[in-house]
Amino acid sequence: MSAHAGDLGVANSFNVFIFNNMKSHGSDAQGRVAVGHDSNISSYSVGLLESNSNGTRDDLIVGHNSSFSNGTIENGNLRYGNSSTGSSQTLPHGSVLQGNPIDFTAAYNDLNGKSSYWSTLGTTGTVDINIFNHGITCTGTDANLNVFNITRDQLAAMNNAFAISAPSSSTVLINVLTPVGQSHDIFIPNTGMNFSGVNESKVVFNMFSASTLTFQGSPRGALLAPNADAFFSTGALEGTLIAQNLNQGLGDFQDSGQFNRHIFGGNLPNSPVPEPASFATLGLGIVAVLRRRKK
Repeated sequence: MSAHAGDLGVANSFNVFIFNNMKSHGSDAQGRVAVGHDSNISSYSVGLLESNSNGTRDDLIVGHNSSFSNGTIENGNLRYGNSSTGSSQTLPHGSVLQGNPIDFTAAYNDLNGKSSYWSTLGTTGTVDINIFNHGITCTGTDANLNVFNITRDQLAAMNNAFAISAPSSSTVLINVLTPVGQSHDIFIPNTGMNFSGVNESKVVFNMFSASTLTFQGSPRGALLAPNADAFFSTGALEGTLIAQNLNQGLGDFQDSGQFNRHIFGGNLPNSPVPEPASFATLGLGIVAVLRRRKK
């Protein structure tokens, strides 16, 4: 395994990072928000727990069209790529500016690749699935990295607390896998999460194969689902959401869950880089192919 040096890339400093579209009404994100294409956000607060940037930081970034009404960007700017509409916008420490400082395609390629690689890592600790109360307990002792693999069916069946015990110095990676024959729709039930040692700033739930992600209550840790449409109706996520699309509420303009700011501070392994000898072998193979073609 490679050295522990990976993180969530450009999304690391955001509370919500959506590659495509976001729709939300009547809630807040305590940290920064980035949306790759279009946003429709109203009655919303962004960046309450960020520091006052005096207009030097973009706290809501929308790559294409931004619709932002009856809301406040507490400590920074609204930055849009193509158009900006809305009414009753409050920006006490920032402005509405045009431009797109994020390459969302590159960000997706980076995080999708990391998510794919992390999903292949084997369990390093123990996972106890209680068949009587459907609780899940993950226990790890490694001071640096603890990996736990569970299935989407095990997670969906949970009706008791999700418990994690690991050293405070460690990063915890929980892969939610979808074995052959299981749906790629992932549901995180509202059952509570209990941590011992580690805290939410060093926990990642990785859901590489998820096509939809629905969650309620108060999940703790970053939720990485780069290919999923996310639905979040009630509760508070204690961490970062990374997804393809976000609809807060199970229908238009229903209640929306809130995002509490916990910047990811863990370290995850980077994808292995081929050794120089591997590159040399690859080069010899290419030369051989070219020689055969010339013949």
